[in-house]
Amino acid sequence: MAGQLGRLVRNLKAEGTRGRMLRGVLSNIFDKGAITVIQLMMIPVLTSAWGAEGYGIWLMLMTVPTFIALSDFGFATAAGAAMTQAVALGDYARARTILHSAFLFTSLMLVVAGGLGIAFAAYLYGHADPEGVFPPAQIAGALVAVVLYSAISALMLVVIMAYRATHAFAFATTYAGLTVLIEGSTTLLLVLAGAQILQVALVTLVLRMISFPLFLHLLRRRQAWVSFGFGAATRTTFRALLKPSLAALGLTLSSALMLQGVLSGLGAVAGAAVVAVFGPARTLSRIPLQFAGLVLRPSLPELTHALSTGDHALARRLDRLNLGISAAVTLPFAVALTIWGPDLLHFMSGGTLSAPPLLFLALGLAATFNALWMALAAGLVAMNRQGSFAPTAVASAGGAILVTLLAADATLAAAAMVAAELAVLIRIIGIRRKDAA
Repeated sequence: MAGQLGRLVRNLKAEGTRGRMLRGVLSNIFDKGAITVIQLMMIPVLTSAWGAEGYGIWLMLMTVPTFIALSDFGFATAAGAAMTQAVALGDYARARTILHSAFLFTSLMLVVAGGLGIAFAAYLYGHADPEGVFPPAQIAGALVAVVLYSAISALMLVVIMAYRATHAFAFATTYAGLTVLIEGSTTLLLVLAGAQILQVALVTLVLRMISFPLFLHLLRRRQAWVSFGFGAATRTTFRALLKPSLAALGLTLSSALMLQGVLSGLGAVAGAAVVAVFGPARTLSRIPLQFAGLVLRPSLPELTHALSTGDHALARRLDRLNLGISAAVTLPFAVALTIWGPDLLHFMSGGTLSAPPLLFLALGLAATFNALWMALAAGLVAMNRQGSFAPTAVASAGGAILVTLLAADATLAAAAMVAAELAVLIRIIGIRRKDAA
């Protein structure tokens, strides 16, 4: 036991791919754990202090960072892969050009998205319910603070991509987790002390304003080529990254359509009672995807470095690792969910919800196919080639929604998800075979 623990510690300290991957997995666990713990703790604290309505308003405000992040049209993601390629080849001037181009594009999009958010805050100031749990001025002010917080977070994402490009995935992810813990814990303490929503939003904004420049400073100490600015941005870089960025946005859109679009469509044609069964069943089916992602995410910058430098042996090992873990965690879980899923759902709902095994089988297969194609596509995404299969993903997700609207049945909707995920898997297998030939 002591020998195994010692070997684990040595591997964690190692500077090679194995050490970076292990640190990446552990940092991923810490980051996801921090988010989960804070979210769970906020439920009793905020509902007790602000009531269900106040907690609901806070949750709606916290959706703003997600929408603001989408305003860069996937540019940060594409820039991250391109930066990693440049760093792998030792072209730091090119890496700096990409970084500045990403800062400029993201900043321009943030001006538009932020302006819309602030305009909506002005509308709330004049139209929100004055008899609500918070005065309209507080809600409007909190929204402005969250919009500014979201803008800083979007710029922070660009810096995270630079960290990942320089073999510092684990540090960046750990820093992000610590930031969530500090901001979340401060929110909890403020609410327990009697703070209102505007005070909490402003303090959270101040904390993010402190964490961002510190995050950038720590990277600049490690990498001399890194700087915050727009001076090195070029039109050529914008044009080169436009297609992969739109493809990255397409993958995000396809995921949203598959997860939320099918659910919303089912609710529109089959009713809330069917959604109440389908939603929890789908959530259960996707649990293993979280475990597969713990390895997949830190492997992406490693794949980019390997493929950019011609280390195909390492790329194949990472491919096999991703594919093996994805299959190992999803296939047995799909079988178990088919057998015990109905009883588990019945137990979790206190006997109020029931679903047939066939629904769990279909949802389990959809999750399995999703994990497999994401593992196989890792090498493509690592080299900004997501455009080769993103249209298939978007079209397949749209098809699943169409079938859901026509069928108005939960099991058939799940079957449509299986077909959609399988179509993407087949497409990626075809691309990989063509590359191999």
